[in-house]
Amino acid sequence: MFWRGFKPRLAWIIGFVTGTLVIPASGVVILDSTWAEQGGTARNKPAGFARHIALANEPQFRATIQLVGESAGASGTWIGNDARHGYVLTAGHNFTKGGKATEYAYVATDGTTYQGVRLIVHPDWNGDNDTRTGYDFAIVVLDRPVRGVGQPAVLYAGCDEMDQLCTMVGYGMRGTGSSGELAEYYDEDNPKAAAQNLIENVTPAVSPLPKGEDGGNYLGIDFDKEDGSATNTYGEPTPVNEYEGALGSGDSGGSCWMQYEGQWCVIGVNANGNTSKYGAVSYFARVSGQVDWIMSVFPGAKFIGG
Repeated sequence: MFWRGFKPRLAWIIGFVTGTLVIPASGVVILDSTWAEQGGTARNKPAGFARHIALANEPQFRATIQLVGESAGASGTWIGNDARHGYVLTAGHNFTKGGKATEYAYVATDGTTYQGVRLIVHPDWNGDNDTRTGYDFAIVVLDRPVRGVGQPAVLYAGCDEMDQLCTMVGYGMRGTGSSGELAEYYDEDNPKAAAQNLIENVTPAVSPLPKGEDGGNYLGIDFDKEDGSATNTYGEPTPVNEYEGALGSGDSGGSCWMQYEGQWCVIGVNANGNTSKYGAVSYFARVSGQVDWIMSVFPGAKFIGG
């Protein structure tokens, strides 16, 4: 399984939720060269993430949601409202088995905190990321509609993700490709960050689902080193651009975005990964393979491309 969350060394208390203290998380592992160019130093490690923080805070990503728990953090995406509730798409593995929506508070990008009143986990998510990464979905029903952060995320229903530039947005741990994620990179004042990469693997869903075997329905990227020396899983070992990166702890459940016909849309949910250093592979549960399930839970979800 990928990392569920983390308890940062510099954790700070943002409030009381259902009688418990809640702790935030902060996101992504990036190129050493970009980190240094942005001013990251041994004495000021958080300074190296300015571009990635700015990217995450661009208006097209305002639908991202921070999941704040008593001892762990995670990420999600607001996908719309009905008359009484808001709906957040996230990862099933963020919750304990048989868990409830109340394991977290849900903080929108304007700082408003919402409570979860219902948790719907994908019926084919069994807690095993070796075989069910592509089914690592959950939808949280909030106590009221989300307001004040613009429009909800549009979801992708097509099949053209391969070789597309994607942007990963989340509230997880930070680090560089050489160090991996470390608490020293944490920045409590800027909790959201983003990185980019190419989608280098598209694995369709397997139907019917094979017992005890890989069920497919996921997207994959790898984290390439500047000089090409990292062990490479997909394609040529060359960074896409200065935003090249991979997921970190606490990014789980966050969104993977791409542009389709000029429209930003969510193509995946941050689900799984094998490390946080150069050569890392990150996987996303593929949204386009779960259109029917998402619509069955929240008919108001908006799709494009299929």
